[in-house]
Amino acid sequence: MKKDKEGHDQLYGLTVSSLAHVSNQNDYIAEFEATKISPYGDGGCSKGYVRGLAVRELIKAADATGIPRHQLTVIDAGCGVGELSVYLACKGFNVIGVD
Repeated sequence: MKKDKEGHDQLYGLTVSSLAHVSNQNDYIAEFEATKISPYGDGGCSKGYVRGLAVRELIKAADATGIPRHQLTVIDAGCGVGELSVYLACKGFNVIGVD
C-alpha cells in the first residue's frame, strides 16, 4: 500500500483543485461553469469550449432517458483532482471518479 501512496504523491504532489475554496453546491456549479466549461473568451480555460460541449451533451442524453439523475451513475475516467466529478454530483448524478 505504501508504494501506491508514494506513486500518487510523486504524480500529484500537493495538487489541489482551483475550486477547493467554494463553500456550497450552487457556488461550485456557477464557478465550474464560468471557469471550466466556458470558452476562453468568456473567462473559461483553453479546453472549456470542448469540455462544455461534451458535458452539455452528457446531461442532455442522460435527461432524455427519463431516468432521474440520482439513479444514473457516471464514470469519470481520468478524473484528476475530480472537478468534473464534483460538478456532475452537484447536478444530481452518482459519480465514480477514477484516475
